Order: sequence, then structure tokens, then C-alpha cells
Amino acid sequence: MDSLDIRFAEPADAGQIADLLATSSRPDVAQLLICGCKGASEYIRMQLAAGVRNAESAYFVAQAPRGIIGAVELRRRSNRLFLNHIAVHHNYRGQRVGAVLFLAAVRMSGVNSGQIGLDLFHDNVRALHWYSRLGFATMTSAEFLELAPPSAADEEPAYAAGLPQANLCQERFGFSRFDLITGKGTFSAGRIGETWFRLTDVAAIGSPSVFAALKLLDPARRIFAVVPASSAPRAQVVRLLATVHRMEADISEVLTHLKSRHSVQPFFVTTPA
Repeated sequence: MDSLDIRFAEPADAGQIADLLATSSRPDVAQLLICGCKGASEYIRMQLAAGVRNAESAYFVAQAPRGIIGAVELRRRSNRLFLNHIAVHHNYRGQRVGAVLFLAAVRMSGVNSGQIGLDLFHDNVRALHWYSRLGFATMTSAEFLELAPPSAADEEPAYAAGLPQANLCQERFGFSRFDLITGKGTFSAGRIGETWFRLTDVAAIGSPSVFAALKLLDPARRIFAVVPASSAPRAQVVRLLATVHRMEADISEVLTHLKSRHSVQPFFVTTPA
């Protein structure tokens, strides 16, 4: 490899970015994520087409002579970063592309102090060891659980809010979010692809009204929740789909580890000034 150009992503890169992100996870996991939805490429393209360098989500790519071989998405706050995605083409794994891309992306993000977080699936053992060596520590864990409705009866209705906008988003991108309003609170719900409803609130899991409302919206969809480990009633759990760990580190520590481990590269790297 002669050169690797790390740069901010452009709208024309969206298709290659979406392909990298979708293929970086196993198919059974990708179907639970936005990056695995049919409209992920269009969603990324629209984000990039806004052309705002100070947008919350910043995308970076590793450009080699033959095309884009790596991509990163970072979410930004004033003193915090979150690594939403990092992916390297399978032909270039093991060549330190991910480390070079990660280092450059953090430097270019404009957030060089504070904390950085990420979510990592439990079975990605190689990545878990790598992030641990960079200074990341596991803070919490959550489970992706396919759920059955609670057995208790509940006659209170649940009303869906924001469906027109959600339906447009679902049609275009393959995912969407809306609210379910019940007598016990308002809960966020989502649709992922053609198969799943997604819940993220533990209280929603025990609400028969929520499950009844989702069944009315689409009786064919199954329901999964992303909740703290072992917080769902066991009687409702159909199966465990995945376990994810939330990891965090100090940004300056991560940069120090990346620079010390990868200061000499097997190829020439350029980044924007």
C-alpha cells in the first residue's frame, strides 16, 4: 500500500461507507442496527450533504488508491466523543488501517479532551482486547432481548405520536422512531428493517398497553429491547440476541496509546491541514 488519505467523508462516499458498516457486523446482528437497514446509504448521504463540519455526527474515511477501505462515525459534544462506528474492508484488516483511521479521526474531530465512549458486542473478543489496550474500560452492559408480551392484562390504551413523520422515515431509510403515550408514561419505540420493533425503556417492557399498541401497528413484527443486563422479566424473554458493553476512556490517553503504538506506519498517511 503506497498511501492512505484520511479525510472528512463526502456525500459521494455514502454508499461505500454504508457497505463497510453493514458488513462489519454479523448478519444476525446487523439486522438489529440502523446500519443494516436498506436506506442506510441514503441516510448517510443526506447527513453528509448538509455540509456542516460542526454537525453532531462526523464521518471520516480512509482513502487508498483503489477506493475507500475504512470509515469512522464519531458523535461529538463539547468535551465528549462517542465512537458510533469504525469499519475496515476485510482485505485490509490486520494492517493497522483501523488504528491510523481512529487516531486521525479523533484528531480531526475537534474534540481532543474529555471522555470517549463506544458500544462493543460481547463476542467481538479481538476488538475488546484492542480497546482495552488503548485504555478503555467496561462501564455497563446491556442485552438485546427478543420479548413476548407481559401476561398481565391492561385495559389502558396507548396512543402513537409522530407516526406520519415516522412512516416517511421508514419508507425512505428502513428505520424510524415514534412515541407511545400511556397512562404510565411516554415511551420511545422504533422500527428496524422489516422485522423488528425496538424498545429501550425498561418500564415499557412491562406495559401490556405498549405491546398491544405495537401489535395493532404491525402484527407481523417481532419486538426486541435493548436494556441493562438481566433487567427484563425472565418470563417475557424469548431469546437473547446479543450482549453489548459500554466502554469509556480518556481521549488524551487513547491518543497517547495510538500514537505510541502506531507512530511508524507501513504506508504514507496524509490528512487535511
